[in-house]
Amino acid sequence: MRGRPDGPADGGATPRIATPPLAIRMRYAARYSEAAGPDTVTPHIPDRTARGNPRPDERLIPMDGNQYIARILHDEGVREICCFPSSQLLEEAADLGIRPVMFRHERGAVMAADGYSRMSDGERFGVGGTQKAAGAENWVGGRSLAFADNVPILHLPGGYALAERQVRPNFSAAENYRGITK
Repeated sequence: MRGRPDGPADGGATPRIATPPLAIRMRYAARYSEAAGPDTVTPHIPDRTARGNPRPDERLIPMDGNQYIARILHDEGVREICCFPSSQLLEEAADLGIRPVMFRHERGAVMAADGYSRMSDGERFGVGGTQKAAGAENWVGGRSLAFADNVPILHLPGGYALAERQVRPNFSAAENYRGITK
Protein backbone atom coordinates (compact mmCIF):
# COMPACT_ATOMS: atom_id res chain seq x y z
CA MET A 1 0.00 0.00 0.00
CA ARG A 2 1.35 3.41 -0.87
CA GLY A 3 1.63 6.32 1.51
CA ARG A 4 -1.26 8.72 1.85
CA PRO A 5 -0.97 12.51 1.70
CA ASP A 6 -1.32 12.59 5.49
CA GLY A 7 1.07 9.64 5.94
CA PRO A 8 4.80 9.64 6.62
CA ALA A 9 6.99 12.17 4.84
CA ASP A 10 9.07 9.46 3.18
CA GLY A 11 6.00 8.13 1.31
CA GLY A 12 6.22 4.72 3.03
CA ALA A 13 3.30 2.46 3.76
CA THR A 14 0.85 3.58 6.40
CA PRO A 15 -1.73 1.19 7.83
CA ARG A 16 -5.28 2.31 7.13
CA ILE A 17 -7.26 2.13 10.36
CA ALA A 18 -10.75 3.55 10.56
CA THR A 19 -10.86 6.08 13.36
CA PRO A 20 -14.13 5.99 15.29
CA PRO A 21 -15.94 9.26 15.93
CA LEU A 22 -15.06 11.29 18.99
CA ALA A 23 -18.15 10.15 20.92
CA ILE A 24 -17.10 6.50 20.63
CA ARG A 25 -13.51 7.23 21.61
CA MET A 26 -14.63 9.30 24.60
CA ARG A 27 -16.92 6.49 25.70
CA TYR A 28 -13.97 4.17 26.04
CA ALA A 29 -11.68 6.76 27.63
CA ALA A 30 -12.72 5.77 31.13
CA ARG A 31 -12.28 2.10 30.31
CA TYR A 32 -8.74 2.32 28.97
CA SER A 33 -5.81 4.30 30.24
CA GLU A 34 -4.15 6.96 28.12
CA ALA A 35 -0.90 4.95 28.11
CA ALA A 36 -0.84 2.45 25.27
CA GLY A 37 -0.34 -1.07 26.57
CA PRO A 38 0.79 -4.20 24.72
CA ASP A 39 -2.80 -5.10 23.68
CA THR A 40 -3.69 -1.59 22.55
CA VAL A 41 -3.63 -0.01 19.10
CA THR A 42 -3.12 3.74 18.89
CA PRO A 43 -4.81 5.05 15.75
CA HIS A 44 -3.11 7.40 13.32
CA ILE A 45 -5.18 10.57 13.30
CA PRO A 46 -4.07 13.10 10.69
CA ASP A 47 -3.29 16.65 11.76
CA ARG A 48 -6.62 18.35 11.16
CA THR A 49 -5.23 21.86 11.67
CA ALA A 50 -3.21 21.45 8.47
CA ARG A 51 -6.48 20.94 6.58
CA GLY A 52 -8.19 23.94 8.10
CA ASN A 53 -10.64 22.25 10.47
CA PRO A 54 -9.03 22.14 13.91
CA ARG A 55 -10.75 20.04 16.54
CA PRO A 56 -9.28 20.99 19.91
CA ASP A 57 -11.46 18.44 21.74
CA GLU A 58 -10.08 15.52 19.72
CA ARG A 59 -7.56 13.36 21.59
CA LEU A 60 -5.82 10.09 20.97
CA ILE A 61 -7.53 7.40 22.99
CA PRO A 62 -5.98 3.95 22.75
CA MET A 63 -8.43 1.29 21.59
CA ASP A 64 -7.89 -2.41 21.18
CA GLY A 65 -8.46 -4.37 17.97
CA ASN A 66 -11.85 -5.68 19.06
CA GLN A 67 -13.19 -2.14 19.34
CA TYR A 68 -11.92 -1.26 15.86
CA ILE A 69 -13.43 -4.37 14.31
CA ALA A 70 -16.75 -3.79 16.07
CA ARG A 71 -16.79 -0.19 14.86
CA ILE A 72 -16.06 -1.22 11.27
CA LEU A 73 -18.84 -3.83 11.38
CA HIS A 74 -21.23 -1.20 12.72
CA ASP A 75 -20.24 1.29 10.01
CA GLU A 76 -20.74 -1.37 7.32
CA GLY A 77 -24.32 -1.93 8.49
CA VAL A 78 -23.92 -5.33 10.15
CA ARG A 79 -26.94 -5.92 12.38
CA GLU A 80 -26.31 -9.44 13.73
CA ILE A 81 -23.35 -11.69 14.45
CA CYS A 82 -23.90 -15.45 14.52
CA CYS A 83 -21.79 -16.82 17.34
CA PHE A 84 -20.96 -19.49 19.89
CA PRO A 85 -20.40 -18.87 22.75
CA SER A 86 -18.90 -15.45 23.50
CA SER A 87 -15.81 -13.32 23.05
CA GLN A 88 -14.61 -9.81 23.73
CA LEU A 89 -15.39 -8.86 20.11
CA LEU A 90 -19.03 -9.83 20.59
CA GLU A 91 -19.26 -7.72 23.72
CA GLU A 92 -17.79 -4.70 21.92
CA ALA A 93 -20.16 -5.23 18.98
CA ALA A 94 -23.15 -5.52 21.31
CA ASP A 95 -22.15 -2.20 22.90
CA LEU A 96 -22.56 -0.62 19.44
CA GLY A 97 -25.98 -2.20 18.85
CA ILE A 98 -24.98 -5.27 16.83
CA ARG A 99 -27.10 -8.16 18.09
CA PRO A 100 -25.28 -11.42 18.88
CA VAL A 101 -27.33 -14.46 17.83
CA MET A 102 -26.17 -17.41 19.96
CA PHE A 103 -26.14 -21.02 18.79
CA ARG A 104 -25.50 -24.32 20.56
CA HIS A 105 -22.68 -25.21 18.17
CA GLU A 106 -20.42 -23.35 15.75
CA ARG A 107 -21.81 -25.38 12.84
CA GLY A 108 -25.25 -23.85 13.45
CA ALA A 109 -23.71 -20.38 13.47
CA VAL A 110 -21.93 -20.86 10.15
CA MET A 111 -25.09 -22.29 8.57
CA ALA A 112 -27.07 -19.26 9.79
CA ALA A 113 -24.44 -16.85 8.41
CA ASP A 114 -24.52 -18.75 5.10
CA GLY A 115 -28.32 -18.66 4.96
CA TYR A 116 -28.41 -14.96 5.85
CA SER A 117 -26.07 -14.18 2.96
CA ARG A 118 -28.05 -16.32 0.53
CA MET A 119 -31.38 -14.72 1.48
CA SER A 120 -30.16 -11.11 1.32
CA ASP A 121 -29.50 -11.17 -2.46
CA GLY A 122 -26.06 -9.61 -2.12
CA GLU A 123 -27.22 -6.59 -0.14
CA ARG A 124 -25.87 -7.95 3.16
CA PHE A 125 -23.60 -10.75 4.20
CA GLY A 126 -23.53 -13.12 7.15
CA VAL A 127 -21.02 -12.48 9.92
CA GLY A 128 -19.93 -14.98 12.54
CA GLY A 129 -17.58 -14.99 15.47
CA THR A 130 -16.04 -17.96 17.24
CA GLN A 131 -13.49 -18.75 19.86
CA LYS A 132 -10.00 -19.84 18.91
CA ALA A 133 -8.99 -23.47 18.34
CA ALA A 134 -11.98 -25.82 18.24
CA GLY A 135 -14.42 -22.96 17.69
CA ALA A 136 -12.65 -21.90 14.51
CA GLU A 137 -12.09 -25.52 13.50
CA ASN A 138 -15.83 -26.28 13.67
CA TRP A 139 -16.47 -23.64 11.00
CA VAL A 140 -14.43 -25.43 8.32
CA GLY A 141 -17.28 -27.54 6.89
CA GLY A 142 -19.79 -24.72 6.59
CA ARG A 143 -17.15 -22.29 5.36
CA SER A 144 -16.11 -24.77 2.67
CA LEU A 145 -19.69 -25.08 1.45
CA ALA A 146 -20.12 -21.30 1.30
CA PHE A 147 -16.82 -20.97 -0.58
CA ALA A 148 -17.83 -23.63 -3.11
CA ASP A 149 -21.16 -21.87 -3.74
CA ASN A 150 -19.62 -18.35 -3.84
CA VAL A 151 -21.60 -17.20 -0.81
CA PRO A 152 -19.94 -14.30 1.04
CA ILE A 153 -19.62 -14.77 4.79
CA LEU A 154 -17.24 -13.12 7.22
CA HIS A 155 -15.74 -15.29 9.94
CA LEU A 156 -13.99 -13.58 12.84
CA PRO A 157 -12.25 -16.29 14.87
CA GLY A 158 -10.49 -15.64 18.13
CA GLY A 159 -6.74 -16.01 18.12
CA TYR A 160 -3.85 -17.06 20.27
CA ALA A 161 -1.43 -14.72 21.98
CA LEU A 162 1.68 -14.05 19.88
CA ALA A 163 3.79 -16.28 22.14
CA GLU A 164 1.39 -19.22 21.57
CA ARG A 165 0.82 -18.93 17.81
CA GLN A 166 3.35 -21.52 16.66
CA VAL A 167 2.84 -23.95 19.55
CA ARG A 168 1.54 -27.31 18.38
CA PRO A 169 -1.17 -28.65 18.30
CA ASN A 170 -2.86 -25.22 18.18
CA PHE A 171 -5.29 -24.75 15.28
CA SER A 172 -4.29 -21.88 13.01
CA ALA A 173 -7.34 -20.47 11.24
CA ALA A 174 -5.14 -18.47 8.84
CA GLU A 175 -3.24 -21.55 7.67
CA ASN A 176 -6.18 -23.95 7.57
CA TYR A 177 -8.64 -21.58 5.86
CA ARG A 178 -6.20 -20.59 3.13
CA GLY A 179 -7.81 -22.92 0.57
CA ILE A 180 -11.40 -21.97 1.34
CA THR A 181 -11.24 -18.18 1.56
CA LYS A 182 -10.80 -15.31 -0.85
